[in-house]
Amino acid sequence: MKRLLTIAVGIWLGCYEFGDTLGQFLPSIGSMNSGYGVWQIVMLVLLATPIVVGAVVAGCDLLSWVFD
Repeated sequence: MKRLLTIAVGIWLGCYEFGDTLGQFLPSIGSMNSGYGVWQIVMLVLLATPIVVGAVVAGCDLLSWVFD
């Protein structure tokens, strides 16, 4: 539960801090006030997390195999 709360706060903080920048550099997100941009960011994070975690785990396994 603590990890889920930390993730939610991180997503909120990222949207709060970089909302204007995202509106300028990612025009497909559109207005952050409509809420569509927030859900797109959340979905991108949820879809990218397994890929990033998988790459990190594979890299750690490879380095462990090389240095052992």
